[in-house]
Amino acid sequence: HTHTHTLTDGQTDRHRYLHPEIDIQTSHTMFHFYRSPSFSCLCSVQSIPNAVMIPPFDYPDVMAGQGTLALEILRQVPHVDAIIAPIGGGGLISGICVAAKGINPNIKVFGAEPAIASDAYQSFKAGTRIALEKPTNTIADGLRTQLIGERPFAVMKELLDDIFLVSDDEIVQAQRFLWERMKLVVEPSGAVPAAAVLSAAFKVVDPSIKRVAVVLSGGNQDLDAIPWMLK
Repeated sequence: HTHTHTLTDGQTDRHRYLHPEIDIQTSHTMFHFYRSPSFSCLCSVQSIPNAVMIPPFDYPDVMAGQGTLALEILRQVPHVDAIIAPIGGGGLISGICVAAKGINPNIKVFGAEPAIASDAYQSFKAGTRIALEKPTNTIADGLRTQLIGERPFAVMKELLDDIFLVSDDEIVQAQRFLWERMKLVVEPSGAVPAAAVLSAAFKVVDPSIKRVAVVLSGGNQDLDAIPWMLK
């Protein structure tokens, strides 16, 4: 199986160290993936018998697998009122929507996204997929997609309750809070939902929402580039 995923240089180095058998090819964004050297490499890999391309988010099995996170949450905290998770290509949030609302139709599911990489937010509000014109440099490098996945978006339109946008400064503040107060090594992309929950916009959501499960998805922090130490 060939899995396409956007990696930082540090993540690529770690993957090559841990899994030397995997041939890692990099491309800047999935939006330009089909024009990149990575796509040519993928085509050559797919010529090998039994090789299959597995997209990182726009694929039913990936969406379903990531949705099991919601099952774990609801087994541990059955009476949670809402779940909030980061949005990149949409695989995680769409899987959570299906799983969570399949168990509890009244539960709220929110997405969180960097304000300067708001393809999902713009698409959700417009009711149709909208691509960003150029790549962004948000500190949340795992969420730098330029176009939400087609299958995830179809689920989001039906089941997602809302999307919150946060600035890069808010992301860094939330990441530092998680490191200092909760002792959790979370990367900027994983801190985006926490930044949303700590924002003023989230404080005015439905007052009946008391218990919120915050998905901290990602701990691939380059220790030579900790955001608050670079200033």
